[in-house]
Amino acid sequence: MVNAVQNGPLMVNHHLHVEPSAPDPWLTPHEAFDDPQAAAYFSHRWDLVGRSELVEQLSSFTTGEGRTEGRIGVLLGAAGGGKSRVLRALAAEFAHRAEGVVRVLPAIAPVGHRLAERLPADAALLIIIEDAHQRPEDLTGIVRELRRERPKAVVLVSTRPSGTAALRKTLRQLRVDDAEVPTWELGELSTRDAAALAAQALGEAKEHLARRLAAAVGDSPFLLVFSAVEIARGRLDPRWLESDASLHQQVSEAFIATALADPATHDEDQALLHAVAALQPVRADAPRFLEAMAALLGTSDTVLRAQLSRLVDSGVLTRRGNSHRILPDLLGDVLLAEAAIDPKSGASTGFLERVLAETDGEPLTNLLVNTGRVDWQWRRLRPFGQSPVEPLWHLLEQEYTEGDPVTQSSLLKVVRKIATFQPRRVLDLLRPVVEADTADACHVLDDVPLVLAAAAHDPDHLGEALDLLWKLGQHDLRPLHSTPQSALRLLSDLASYSPDKPLLYQEAVIDAVARWARQGAVSSAGRMPFALLDRIFETTAERHEANGWTLTISRLPLLAEPVATVRARAYQVLLDAYGSPDPVQAGAAARSFAEAFRDQSGPFEDSLVPALEALAARTREVQPGPLVALAVRRSVHWHVAYGSEQAAAAAQTVLDALPDSLPHRLAVLMYSDPHEWAVVNEEYDFEAADNDWQRQVSEAAVQASAWANGTAWEVLRDLLETGMQVFAEVPSGCTALIASMTLDQPARTVAIIRGTLECDDSTVDLVLAPALKALWGSEPQSAEQVAVDLLDTDRAASVRALVRASTARLAIGEALRPQEFTMASRLSTHADTTVRTEVLRLAVAMIRHSASRPEAIALLCSVPFSDLGRGAADFCWAFIGPNALSWPELTRDQRTACAGELAKTPTLDDHRVQSAIAALSEAHEDEALGLMLERLETWENDPGRGFQPLPYAWSAAPPFRNSPHRVELLRKLVQWFEEQREKPWRRELYGTNLFTIVTGGVYDSQVREVLLESFGSSDPARMTAVAPLLSGAHSELLWEETEFVTEVLHAAAQHSEELYRRVGGYLMSSVTSGVKSTSPGEPYPKDLEIRERATRVRTILPAGSLEDRLYAALQEHASAEIGRALREDLDFDVRRQW
Repeated sequence: MVNAVQNGPLMVNHHLHVEPSAPDPWLTPHEAFDDPQAAAYFSHRWDLVGRSELVEQLSSFTTGEGRTEGRIGVLLGAAGGGKSRVLRALAAEFAHRAEGVVRVLPAIAPVGHRLAERLPADAALLIIIEDAHQRPEDLTGIVRELRRERPKAVVLVSTRPSGTAALRKTLRQLRVDDAEVPTWELGELSTRDAAALAAQALGEAKEHLARRLAAAVGDSPFLLVFSAVEIARGRLDPRWLESDASLHQQVSEAFIATALADPATHDEDQALLHAVAALQPVRADAPRFLEAMAALLGTSDTVLRAQLSRLVDSGVLTRRGNSHRILPDLLGDVLLAEAAIDPKSGASTGFLERVLAETDGEPLTNLLVNTGRVDWQWRRLRPFGQSPVEPLWHLLEQEYTEGDPVTQSSLLKVVRKIATFQPRRVLDLLRPVVEADTADACHVLDDVPLVLAAAAHDPDHLGEALDLLWKLGQHDLRPLHSTPQSALRLLSDLASYSPDKPLLYQEAVIDAVARWARQGAVSSAGRMPFALLDRIFETTAERHEANGWTLTISRLPLLAEPVATVRARAYQVLLDAYGSPDPVQAGAAARSFAEAFRDQSGPFEDSLVPALEALAARTREVQPGPLVALAVRRSVHWHVAYGSEQAAAAAQTVLDALPDSLPHRLAVLMYSDPHEWAVVNEEYDFEAADNDWQRQVSEAAVQASAWANGTAWEVLRDLLETGMQVFAEVPSGCTALIASMTLDQPARTVAIIRGTLECDDSTVDLVLAPALKALWGSEPQSAEQVAVDLLDTDRAASVRALVRASTARLAIGEALRPQEFTMASRLSTHADTTVRTEVLRLAVAMIRHSASRPEAIALLCSVPFSDLGRGAADFCWAFIGPNALSWPELTRDQRTACAGELAKTPTLDDHRVQSAIAALSEAHEDEALGLMLERLETWENDPGRGFQPLPYAWSAAPPFRNSPHRVELLRKLVQWFEEQREKPWRRELYGTNLFTIVTGGVYDSQVREVLLESFGSSDPARMTAVAPLLSGAHSELLWEETEFVTEVLHAAAQHSEELYRRVGGYLMSSVTSGVKSTSPGEPYPKDLEIRERATRVRTILPAGSLEDRLYAALQEHASAEIGRALREDLDFDVRRQW
């Protein structure tokens, strides 16, 4: 009788003598893999997941054509990895495809000398030797007999990693080259596949726990199925999965006992595993790890490395590169808990204290992460005892408090790993940081939110974490869509739906939003905090699944009933805030209704009409002001115009409930455009819509004329100032409305101007220019006096509005008065950059529309624009479009002044700037080249941040493209390169780029001739200076102009090996630099091409020559790059750190 446990140690007597009465050791696949009495978690009845490709490869091997005699294959897999389930599937495929017979030799079967005689005589025979690591002594005899007696049979050996040494020995004894024996290794299941397997065992009632199980024990199919079966039977609480005693027993029996089966090394291997469990991942190339472990174990570095190698061979340790981990992950936790915590009392054993005394740096960081996780798993055993993580945490707190921002940022990355397991400690650590209002520190905005979000996964600490994230988010003005690590974005993510996420997170966010709104912390810019409720009203759940380098994002439709309660609570928060007397809060809530109504189709369509009806009732109760009413109008407009019949009717009741006073209509006209409220289709008449809108504006202006001037201004001022707070947007209809209300009404215009000057700059920017434009048209004398008064105040907002009014008059064909041009000239050198920007734009408008072109050019050239935000683009706009300016129209002094400004402008990336420089190169190429060289020298002398001497790419035609004096320009550039300078390497960076621009991107015979003038000079200084220009050559130069390559290499080698290497390096750079792309694990096509073409060129070169050495170096470089790409780890591990 044989006693055994799944994947545990087996004590079997393998009989090598003949026993006539012994039972047949061979089993059919049904007998071997389909035991009806096996426990559910030992059963192979579960559907095969994640192994289809492997089974196909094995099937192709067992049934393939070609050499069949003596065919041997190996299936390698860790304990509990699912080898038997794969073999079961393979047996079925073989029987189906080859119509053959499969026989299985189980590990527990005793064998005799005439083993093969009991096999069937079928021609198509597959023999599976299962768990060969358990029969190392007789494996050679078994395989030898099978190969002798059944030479046509296919033999597949399955084994754990610990059996590979015995298997290699067997193959050597049989004189089989193990390199020719195909081996398939059973890898981990992906998270998706593990979840699919867990879902089968969990059953429909508890299928929602599948992803939780996959994340916890998905790296071991046996543990995964065992846990799922126990949960389905109600014998395992998923909340305490990692610390469940029965699961730990299975881990011990399946992995630890087998790994430590040798009595001679049991104790020392167990001690080493405990140390690895505490410090993993253990990096053998980092001295601190081995020093700490050697001191802890009282052994030497050499012995320690040997032990690590032995445990890797046994399969209990896994090595990737120089890193070692215990797999499955739960095994590491079990070992650390075994070493550190007394299972009966939950007290510390003193192990962690000993490890702490010997570690620092990265090993100490790993110790904290591993201990923090295990402490969380076992905390229920000793809820009031001292935590073993306490001394480690104390060290981290001290280092964080005393550290600089860089140190703190590094520590927070560590804290993030254990925040889910130690939320209380994490929140206590970070609360003073958040409340200190030091959000200007980069690590606070980027690192702290991620840690808080991790702590928020603990339901008991969720509310506190949300409050800290909200407080931190008040300091972060970055857009949410481009900052996934920002506090507000993480809050939004916590409110989102995902398939396995309980609704308590959504409920907590709803409560928090209501609380924050009552505290008055409402922002109109992002509708915060109400924008956090947008995710509550979504109709889909989003799932992110990582598998290797692949990230799969799937959106799954929600069922309406389960989320109805949380959606109703969120909507009620909006309805309550809608009635707030604060227009900002009420407006943010009103704008948020649009998100609550968006895409409410399918099962959610039934809730849309009641929601609209509730809003209509609330609107009749609240009677919102003009701006809040406009926000509501926008929120329901889509449903009025495009919704279903029932939704459109309900939305119309909301509009009917809104007040309809003149200020309400003015708000619509001020913050809307002619097409916002129309139903746009193919027959839509845009011109008619514009005319109708202007009619509405005029009618409203006529109605407003009944108001006193002061009343009219107060209404406008309230709409502007309050509206900008509610909508955080520029009112698109403000200019047209002001123009209509001031048309031929100079007294009202003056009153509006005076009132505007009492407001802040934002109101001045919106109102003053259209009002001044109207005053110039109706009463020029008053306008001139107002302009003089504005100039005397020298307020930037007022002065730029003055210039903007003149630009607007030019645009509609009105002629400027002499006083306007005089004032603009006076302001051309104004200290305020926004004023000069407006003067520059006025000058461009004058060139377009004014008859006095020389005055316009003089004004344009008098404005210093290099320090303006888009000054160069505004200046160069004059050279594009109707009545465009040309460089010959400028005097030499004007061109010099303008080129000087272009030389100082931070970047040339704008298309208009590039077009203007190209035009300058066509008309005055020497001046254009001087401009470019001045920019390069400016950067060379002071490579300041934000200054880019050349564009990243030319969106317009590059300059010097068709120059008839191309050779002369190139010689000037070469001479410039040859000049003595303090830091020559800086010139190389952009100077080569400029040289390439002038060449037109091709080093033709003219370019090569210019370069050879320097290389033929016998002056090593000149060669050294111009060598970088070789790197800018087109890639075909090296392959097609080998004579040129040979000449420059020989010229350099005549002086020194160093110069030869410098020139050769730049030549290589012409083909190796630049962007290249491929798929992970695949060589770059560019490298393959380089290797192939270099090989081809070398066939026509003298072996060992200077030029041959260059192309040989290219070959070696490309081969090294190809090898590196092929060695890339395709099995990118998303579960753990290595």
